[in-house]
Amino acid sequence: MRRVSCLLTIVLAGALTAHAQVSGAARSPVPAPRAVQRPGGPRVESKQKVEAEVVLKRFAAAWRGENLSVLLAAFGDRRISIDVGGAARAGEYGPSQIYFLFKRLFDRTETRKFELNRHRAGGDAPHAVYDWRYVDERTGAVRGTRLLISVRPEAGAWVIDEIRADRRR
Repeated sequence: MRRVSCLLTIVLAGALTAHAQVSGAARSPVPAPRAVQRPGGPRVESKQKVEAEVVLKRFAAAWRGENLSVLLAAFGDRRISIDVGGAARAGEYGPSQIYFLFKRLFDRTETRKFELNRHRAGGDAPHAVYDWRYVDERTGAVRGTRLLISVRPEAGAWVIDEIRADRRR
């Protein structure tokens, strides 16, 4: 039953994304976390986990497909830290700057691989770690980095909180 509800959530999230693309909506909201109380049992974060996971999966698919409209829908209204390694300039970016950052990034790189390495969708700091391999269009060199992407609740929806390259790789 749990698998069916997770699958249904993912299908519905995809339908919301498709609707947002067709209707021109700027954001496909995923409800903010709410703990579920089981009768006679502890609080369960399963709904929060699914919602955070949906945002991370949608973001990864948009990155792989270089789909700026879906990618941008995953960001909130605050400035966030973005550091994707040598592929773009690291810094704090606001909502209006993020479009230009990713447009330039996708113009200068060709993604070969953007795969989930590991994730933690529940708890205080939901995040995912992706392995990103790309071709630098200026030099032709194939490069790789590991990106940590974290999410947070904002205005009733889950949004990307930070993107940072793993320097230990």
